[in-house]
Amino acid sequence: MKKIKSLSLIIVLFVLIIILMVSLIGSPANYYLNRGMRFSQQANYEQAIVMLSKSIHYNPMAGTYIVRASAYSATGQYALAVADYTKAIALGSNDATIYIAQGYAYSALQQYPQAIVDYTKAISLGINDASIYSDRAFAYNITGQYDLAAEDYTRVIALGRNNATEYSNRGSAYSANQQYAKAIADYTQAIALGLDNATEYSIRGSAYSANQQYAKAIEDYTHAITLGLKDAATYVARASAYSANQQYALAAADYSQAIALGQKDATTYNARAYAYSAMQQYKQAIADYTAAISLGINDATIYSARGAVYGASQQFTLAAADFNTAITLGFNDANTYSARGSAYNANQQYELAAASYTQAIALGLNSAAIYSARGDAYSAGQHYNLAISDYNKAISLGLTNAAIYSVRGSVYTASQQYDLAIADYTKAISLGLDEAATYIARGSAYSAGQDYDMAIADFTKAISLNPDNADIYSARGSAYSAGQQFDLAIIDYTKAIALGINTATIYRVRGAAYYASQHYDLAVTDYTQAIALGVNDAATYTARGSAYSTSSRYDLAISDYTTAISLDSGYTSAYYNRALAYYAIRQNQEAIDDLKVVVKNSKEPVLVQYAQKLLSQIKI
Repeated sequence: MKKIKSLSLIIVLFVLIIILMVSLIGSPANYYLNRGMRFSQQANYEQAIVMLSKSIHYNPMAGTYIVRASAYSATGQYALAVADYTKAIALGSNDATIYIAQGYAYSALQQYPQAIVDYTKAISLGINDASIYSDRAFAYNITGQYDLAAEDYTRVIALGRNNATEYSNRGSAYSANQQYAKAIADYTQAIALGLDNATEYSIRGSAYSANQQYAKAIEDYTHAITLGLKDAATYVARASAYSANQQYALAAADYSQAIALGQKDATTYNARAYAYSAMQQYKQAIADYTAAISLGINDATIYSARGAVYGASQQFTLAAADFNTAITLGFNDANTYSARGSAYNANQQYELAAASYTQAIALGLNSAAIYSARGDAYSAGQHYNLAISDYNKAISLGLTNAAIYSVRGSVYTASQQYDLAIADYTKAISLGLDEAATYIARGSAYSAGQDYDMAIADFTKAISLNPDNADIYSARGSAYSAGQQFDLAIIDYTKAIALGINTATIYRVRGAAYYASQHYDLAVTDYTQAIALGVNDAATYTARGSAYSTSSRYDLAISDYTTAISLDSGYTSAYYNRALAYYAIRQNQEAIDDLKVVVKNSKEPVLVQYAQKLLSQIKI
C-alpha cells in the first residue's frame, strides 16, 4: 500500500502546531505535545505515542489525536490510527488531509469500503490530485467495482500521471470488467511507455485469450517466457490458449512442462487430458482424467469426459460405468443419457441402449440422430417394428440421407417386408449410395421376394463395382440356382471358391446345383467336401445319398440315408429315399418298413401320398 504523502503530513502537522501552540501555551498538555512532536520528527514513534497520549490526558484536542494517529499509522497500528482520526473528526476537524490519512489506514486494514468513503470525502473537500484518485481506484479494484476503478485511473492519467503503471492498472480494471479490447489497448500503451517486462506481456496475453484472440495470446505468453517468466502458471496459460486454438500437441507439451515444474494439480491433469483426447491419444487422456479424479475432481463433468474417451477407445463397459457415475453426480441431462446409450449399443447391450435413448428423448432430445440411434438399438435387438417407427421419425425430422434409407431397408428385409426394403434401397441408391453393398442388399431383398431376375441384375451390378468379392458371386449363384439356371449358378459358386470361400455351405449349394444339372459325380464330390468341412446334418447326407442313388450306387446311398436317420430320426425324407434305394435293389421288406414310417410320421402331405402309392405297388 502507498504511504500518506509527506506533503499531506507536513500540512497536517503545520496546522496542528499553530493551533496547539496557541491553545496550549504553558500547559502540561503543551509540554507533552512538544516532546511528542520532537519524537515523531526523530521517527521515534513509540515515545511520540507515549508523550502524545499524556498530552491528550491533560487536554484531548483534535489536533493531538491527529498527530498521534500519524504515529500509530507509522508503526502499523492502523486500527488505533483510525480510532484517533475518527475522534479528531468528531471533535470538529474536517480537513481533507485527515480523510486521506484515515482512508489510507482503512486500506492498510483491508477495510476498502470505508477507505473509499474517506477518499471520496477528501475529494468532495477539494482534493483533486492524481494520488487520491489512484488510491481510490485501487480500493475500487479490490472491492470488484471495476468500472469505477477504470474511471478513477482515467482521471489519474488526465491529471498528468501519464505513465506505464497507470495504464497497466487501468488495463487490469478493464480486464476484470471483461472489457478486454480496452484492457489490451492499455497494456499495449504500458509496454510502449517502458513497462516492457515479462509480467506485462503475460497479463496482456490473458486479456487476448479472454477476448478469444488466441494466436496473439500465445505470442505474448511466449514473449513472457523468453523474458524469463518460466513458471508453471505461464505454461498453463499458454497451454490453454494453444488448446483453444486447437493446437493440441503444443498444449499438451506446455501442460507437461507445467507439471514438470511442480503444478501437479487436478485441474492441470484434466486440461492435458482434454488435449490428449482431441488428438485421439486416448490412453494418455484416460490416464490424465484418472489422475485428476484421484487428485480431487469428483464432478459429473470429468466422468462424462472420461466416459467419452473410453467410448472412443472402444472400452464400452468402462464408458457406460462413467456415464452412470456422471448421471449419479447430477448430469441428469439428455446428452449424457444419449452418450450412455451409444456405449451400451456398441457393447451390444441393446435393451439398455434403447432405454437410455428413450430417457434422452423424454428429457427433450428430439433430434433425428437420437431416433436413428434408438432405431439401431431396436434393430439389433430384433424389435423391427419399433426400429422402423424410429427410422420413420428420424426421416420426418430431416434425416433424409442415403444411409437412413439403407438401414431402414435392412430392417424391412429382416421383417420380410421385401417390397418396402427394395423401395428404400432404391431411394438410397438415388441419393448417392451407388456402391456394391447397396446393390447386394437390394438383390438379397429381390431374391427373398423370389424376383430372381432383378436379384441377378443387382448382384451383377455389385460385381461390376467390386469384382473380387466372393460373397457376391455366391449370392448371385443362389439366385441363379433358385431361378433354375444351374449352369450359371455352378459358374458363380466356382468363382466364389476360387476367390477364397472355402466353407461347407458353398460346397453344399454347388453340390445341389450339380445334382440339379445331372452332374451326379460332381455333386457327390461337393457334398463329400461339405461333410469334410464340418457339415453333419441329415439334409446333407440325404442329398449325397440321392446323388449316389441316381447314379445307381445304392449301397452308398443307403449308408448315407441311414446316417441321416441316425442324425435326425424325424427326417422322413431320408426314410422315403432309403425306401426307394431298397426297392431298387429288391429289398422290398426294408422298403415297406421305411415307407410305413413316412406314412405314419411325415408332416408333408405330398411325401405321404408318394409313400402310400409306392406301398401299393410293392409286393413281397
